Amino acid sequence: MANKPINVSVELDEKIRSSDHLIKVFIRKCKKEGIVKEYRDKLIFETKGQKKRRKKAEGEARSRSKNSKKRRAKTKR
Repeated sequence: MANKPINVSVELDEKIRSSDHLIKVFIRKCKKEGIVKEYRDKLIFETKGQKKRRKKAEGEARSRSKNSKKRRAKTKR
């Protein structure tokens, strides 16, 4: 995600009629894409060890999430 260019655009239409709502939708899309989180992460220097631990924890979290989804699908049958 770091090297991938991200374009977020919001336009006024029938659903979005006010500028306040337009800003809220834009912020929501930015959060969904992870733009703000990525920017904050890049502000602070991260050593190789810290990066390794973070990536390992993210992988374990993804694995737990996938496993829990599989378990929920099995129990629904």
